Amino acid sequence: MCVKRKGIIIAGYSGTGKTTLAKKYKNVIDLDASEYVYDETDLLNIDIERRKGEYRKPNPNWPGNYIEAIKKSLYKYDIVLVWDREDIIEEYIKNKFNFMVCYPSKNDLDNYVRRYKNRGNSDKYIKMKLNQYDNRIKLYDELKLEKVILNNNETIEDWLLKNNYLVKNENYNGDRMEEKIKLKLRELVDDKRYNHSIMVADEARRLAKNYNLDEEVAYLTGLCHDIAKNFTFEENEKWIDKYNLNKELLNDEYKKMIHADIGALVAKEWFDFSDEMCSAIKYHTICHSVMTDFEKIIFIADKTGRDNLSDEMIEIKELSYKNLDKAIIKFLINEEKYLKSKGLELHQEAKTFISNYKYNK
Repeated sequence: MCVKRKGIIIAGYSGTGKTTLAKKYKNVIDLDASEYVYDETDLLNIDIERRKGEYRKPNPNWPGNYIEAIKKSLYKYDIVLVWDREDIIEEYIKNKFNFMVCYPSKNDLDNYVRRYKNRGNSDKYIKMKLNQYDNRIKLYDELKLEKVILNNNETIEDWLLKNNYLVKNENYNGDRMEEKIKLKLRELVDDKRYNHSIMVADEARRLAKNYNLDEEVAYLTGLCHDIAKNFTFEENEKWIDKYNLNKELLNDEYKKMIHADIGALVAKEWFDFSDEMCSAIKYHTICHSVMTDFEKIIFIADKTGRDNLSDEMIEIKELSYKNLDKAIIKFLINEEKYLKSKGLELHQEAKTFISNYKYNK
């Protein structure tokens, strides 16, 4: 099969499948413009999809920062997926970018409403997208842009494969694994724990991207971190016997931590997680003295991937994107103060992590 030219730019309408496409193909990047156009510091405690449609402070470096990111990406990726808003379209033209616009046919908009709802977009955002559709297409016509029009619930990946811009990735199983874990979570945990798992997975993915680690692996690990949270005493006992773990884990003092040890075993046996993924699950409650950056991401995502964070936790969340160690230390020191007020002690591994950090500063 002859695959067409590389280094193409596609301005994709919301819901066309840009994020999924970039997850599946290493030669594709989705440049989410929200990271460039807005200063989202005040919204870090809100899920990314839920932020859309809400007021967000403008980034003074926009749009130059986004244009530069596109230029750099063209050297690294075969396909660069970008924003399709009117003002940035004009910037693409000014910079003489060779690009296509991709959007659904009007008859397919009902399918897009379902997509928006399924991924957690607000009613305000959905209404906005529907209201701007006609004007957006009119602009494309006036500018005589090259168009990709999707029909019958088609995604951008479907179109690219059909038109020989991509060779299908037969080895990708991320979505299948994600769905497998989600189905299992639905069986094992309540709605509150399920929603928390999704938020931790999303936060882990964002942190992984920030630190140039595998975003998909971080997402799946975050998704699975609490899979054993609601196991009964008898279920925990079976796993402990099966893997010959210390039976002290069944004592009341480990009641809030045992799910991490068991969860790591579950992730390995059921989903064939790597050793590092399992280790990140095992230590997401107490951390340990020498953690990898990946383990640190899962640990801090569990604490910050939540709704309604306190001001102090928002500070820790912001700090986690600048320095993982400092964010974890700040959290552990606060936790130690809280535990002492209850007559309890911070776990020794966490104390050692703090000591190691102070020693190595």
